[in-house]
Amino acid sequence: MSVNVLVQGGLGNQLFQVAWAYYLKDKLKFDVNLNVHLFYQQRQHSSVSFFSLLGELETIPISEERILTFNDDLLSKIIRFSLRKMKINHVPNILIYDYDALSSLDDDCLKIPMPNYHYGYFQFPDAALYSSDFLRVSIANKHGNLMGDIGNNISDHVGIHIRRGDFVTSSSKLHVASDIEYISNAIEKFPGRRFMVFSDDIDWCKKHLPKISSIDYFSGKSAIEDFIGLMCCQDYILSGSTFSWWAAILNGNKSTKVIIPNSDAQFMSEQSNKKIGWNYERV
Repeated sequence: MSVNVLVQGGLGNQLFQVAWAYYLKDKLKFDVNLNVHLFYQQRQHSSVSFFSLLGELETIPISEERILTFNDDLLSKIIRFSLRKMKINHVPNILIYDYDALSSLDDDCLKIPMPNYHYGYFQFPDAALYSSDFLRVSIANKHGNLMGDIGNNISDHVGIHIRRGDFVTSSSKLHVASDIEYISNAIEKFPGRRFMVFSDDIDWCKKHLPKISSIDYFSGKSAIEDFIGLMCCQDYILSGSTFSWWAAILNGNKSTKVIIPNSDAQFMSEQSNKKIGWNYERV
């Protein structure tokens, strides 16, 4: 049986989907495809693609097959909307639909017959940790020179990620923009350190962040450069986004200190942080 993991969303969400596909294939030994048809239709988040970060994935086949209900047309949207309204996240033998990013790895995914189609977020730290070496090597193979150049300059910095954009207007409790109080309190946890700010709204950050000489602003030319820059930092002040969380996970530094906001997101839960095993503090 072939399992199809559908790719959609921004880069952080795509990495969770790639990690889930790798976990299913490498650990659980399923025949797995990553389906990118819907992603190419939606063109979300300026079309930042995991291919641009990871390169071609030889271990996971890529499919562009059109699948009914997983398109960007009106009928498909109505079907998905109806499933969400009825809070249906599982159709036996056919679908796992992690529409709210709250599905349980054990109860919702592993204790049922494996469906053909997996659509959603799959923000499981187990899969992220299992795939981290694979992802880290893929990034290094494609961007090794860039990682070296950036790392030489900021490898001792505390990376601050401030997600604005759609978080500012979102009504979801999982998408909350970090406020200045959180950032300022988090900065105090790193006395005497230098900070590098990464954001999709650098102008806002320069206007509102504390005016101290130890804060620098990363001038990446793309979201991929921002991600790699974040990866190269030593410690982190994270927003509630998957983007910065993945950069910290893929840093590979066993002694990394991480400040995280209060968040209802599964990947930032106490259970997830304990599985990761990093030195973290909520502010």
